[in-house]
Amino acid sequence: MTPVSRDIAESVSEELNLLLENLGNPKVVTLDMLNNGCVEHGLFPFFSHTSARAILLKMGFEKANNPNSIRGLWDVRGRKIVIYARSDLERGEVFKAIKQLVIRERENAVNKI
Repeated sequence: MTPVSRDIAESVSEELNLLLENLGNPKVVTLDMLNNGCVEHGLFPFFSHTSARAILLKMGFEKANNPNSIRGLWDVRGRKIVIYARSDLERGEVFKAIKQLVIRERENAVNKI
């Protein structure tokens, strides 16, 4: 890694740490949550699927695969998405947090109508 790319990665990690704190240090996150959080907190939404995975792995998150999906994706509000979970969580805690996320997203969709 070059010095410039290392500086960028460190800056992104610091901003992600701040963003996660502002989001209440969630157990699970989605790319949409991160980008929406960036907008809400005045940060530039810079997370692509490629960069997000690398950054989240470095931050202690890992992809939480859906055991009922060949691609491991979760159905959230009719969209198939990747959900990342903190790597220190037990499997049961991960599924409970994902269920809460899906319910919260469904309620948010209903409230917007």
